[in-house]
Amino acid sequence: MNEYNQVKIGFLVASFVCCVAPTFADTLSVKVGVDAAYSDLDVDVADHSYTYDTKINPSYWIKFEHFIPTLPNIKVQFDDVSTSLEHNLVDHNLKLTQMHYTLYYEVLDNGLVSADVGLNYTSVQGDMSTPQHAEIDLEQSQWAAYISSELAFPGTDFFAFADALVGFDPAAYHDIQAGLGWRVSALADFDTKIGYRYTGIEGEESGTKTDYTLAHRGVFAGVSVSF
Repeated sequence: MNEYNQVKIGFLVASFVCCVAPTFADTLSVKVGVDAAYSDLDVDVADHSYTYDTKINPSYWIKFEHFIPTLPNIKVQFDDVSTSLEHNLVDHNLKLTQMHYTLYYEVLDNGLVSADVGLNYTSVQGDMSTPQHAEIDLEQSQWAAYISSELAFPGTDFFAFADALVGFDPAAYHDIQAGLGWRVSALADFDTKIGYRYTGIEGEESGTKTDYTLAHRGVFAGVSVSF
């Protein structure tokens, strides 16, 4: 996707976020969570394909929500999806982390269905080696639309959820997850959840101009608490 189209899509997303009629929290709240994904990583580099070892990869996130109408809520998330590959008794490492910064508005919350929309900036850092490549720099950044939704099951403490980050160039970056959760409300809301997550990244190494594609997928479980 060329730069003009990326700017155009970004303008449309920003316009939508600004024009929707958001709902507001009654008080200031903070929500923190941690997820653990049991996932594998498929890599395509210059017509070579590799499947790196399946590992448990952590994610940590925090949300700040408030009652000020004109200001968006904030979510910050860190993912570590580093792994390795053994080939002919030689280990090839892939170090990959992602920092997600999201500004969003809650556009629906009626007790049954809730939905957030916003704008995300993701910074990807890391490098990898393969049997055919000594080192490939994976550093890049992406702007993306953020969508998060939740559906409560009436009469129970269970809910379904779906979250998505869709890059302004969707082929270059997308991060989608969905699953089921259970919420206990007392002095604070305590959530547990299970689901499936898929992340796709495409890029070009700046030095060698080597094209690469990463597909990170697997099941995950998480816990979070809201104050």
